[in-house]
Formats: sequence, C-alpha cells, structure tokens
Amino acid sequence: MTKPVISVCCLAYNHEPYIRQALDGILMQKTEFPFEVIIHDDASTDHTAEIIREYEEKYPDIIKPIYQKKNQYSQGINILKEWVFPRAKGKYIAILECDDFWIDLYKLQKQVSYMEAHPECSGTFHASNWLVDEKVKKNDRHFDYECDVTPEQVILGGGEYCATASLCFRQEYALDYPRFRELSPVIDYPLQILLSIRGNFHYFPDIMCNYRFNRPGSWTEKRKMNISARYEALSATVQWLKMLDTETNNKYSTEIYYKIGKENCILYLGGLISFSKLVEGISHMKWGKLKLLMIKKCYERYIKTGFRR
Repeated sequence: MTKPVISVCCLAYNHEPYIRQALDGILMQKTEFPFEVIIHDDASTDHTAEIIREYEEKYPDIIKPIYQKKNQYSQGINILKEWVFPRAKGKYIAILECDDFWIDLYKLQKQVSYMEAHPECSGTFHASNWLVDEKVKKNDRHFDYECDVTPEQVILGGGEYCATASLCFRQEYALDYPRFRELSPVIDYPLQILLSIRGNFHYFPDIMCNYRFNRPGSWTEKRKMNISARYEALSATVQWLKMLDTETNNKYSTEIYYKIGKENCILYLGGLISFSKLVEGISHMKWGKLKLLMIKKCYERYIKTGFRR
C-alpha cells in the first residue's frame, strides 16, 4: 500500500450504537491521496470490537485496529500518546472519537490541501454541529469566513472552542508534549493551544462534523455527575494552565488567568472550594468587567448561603 498522507486516529469504547456512523463518515471521504484509519478499542464490553473487525476484514488496507484486552484509560494511560500516535504513518493527523462523525465528503481534502499550500500552518479546524438526543442543538461556527485564530482566542474559548473531530494537524505535533500538555488529563484543549502557539491555526466556517454533546456514559457527562471527578478535573486544569503561563513566558497571562479565575469560580459555585480559596484563585486576574462579574456572582452566593468553609 502507498504510504498514507493522513492518519485518522480513532478512539472507541462501548460505542456500539455509533461506531458504524463514525467509520462510514471516514470511508466516504473523497480525497486525492491515500489515508489510513488507526482505531483503538479500549477493551469494550459491548459489540464495538466485533464491528471494528467487520470493517477491518472489508477494508484491510485502510482500517488498522488496536484491540485491548485490558482497559487502558482506567489505568491512567494516555492512549493517543502511548498507543495510537506512534503508529501513525501519515504526514497529517486527524482525530475522531467514535461517538462523533463526519458529514462532509471533502473534509480531509479541504484541510490537507490547505496545509499543503501553507507550510506555516500547524493545524486546522472547522465548525461543528452539537447534537443532544440526536438533534442539532447548536453549532460552534465562530466566524462566517476562513481565518487564522490566535492563541488568545483559543485559550479564552476553552476546550469547547473546537470539536476534537474537527482537528487536522501536522504529524510532528502529535507527540509534541511540553509540560503543560503532559499535565492535562484531557486531549482537546491543550492540543488546540499547542497548535495555536506552534504556527498558524486555521479555521474553516464549513460545518463538517457532528459532535455528540454530553452523551450518556461520556467522560464529560460522568464528570458532571461525579463531584470528586469534577473537582479533580477542574483543579488539574488550573495547574496545567499555570504551567502553560510559565512555558510561554507569561505572554498570554491575561487570558490564562481569566480561565483560571473562571475554573475557580465554577469550583466555588459548586461548593468545592472555600471563599478564601476562590479569592486566592482569582487574585492574578487583571481588573476588568469579566473579573467584576465573576466576583459579583460568587459574592451573591456567599451572602445567600453563608458558605465560608
């Protein structure tokens, strides 16, 4: 087989109801170049692995599966870093979690063609539909035109600034793990920031994928339901954002400390940290409308509930 130009890196775990849609969305792609699909099944307990085997038999030159006997995520292993990215042979990488799916026949062609023509471009992303209960709730179409986005925009936008299924980037950044990215327990947000600071991060206004938001059983949904998991996730975000500030020589401090302040406000409003800890957590934020609004909202809760621990 000819060496693939792009490696589509897929994560699957108990995605039986969705995985055919995900794989079909990849295989329908109209491209002028070959691509491969590296799909990691994390010891699913449903029929996900069986479905992957069907596709492997039908498309042996494209589908490159990794079947786990023991769940890797539960052991704290970074699956993309340890298992998937090292196997990628493409010049470019696209990521797809298998409960999401692509809807544009030319998604890969558009993104790869742009990066081929613009060597200064580190990566690309595009607008996405957000599905709730299989219906489009909204989309994340930030602009009506193509443009490069800045690190400041990405940092302020948070992890939901662009859907993971929309990312397509140069292979050299897949295993580019500065300390801030190492510290993060999540994939998307630090990767988006990395791409924005390594080169030009390009946006397409075309809606080319559907992202299932807060799907039952998803990591996001579980985190919201589990108080301790929510606390750990938000606290981890604060720590790696501080490391990002250090590693970028305080170039984006205003945006970083706005995000840190926001995370601390969420922790306080959820009853997870004390008022004094909140004050400490937003102390580095520059004064302005955003800080005042945060303080006002949190102080109203402080007065109403007398939460002073």
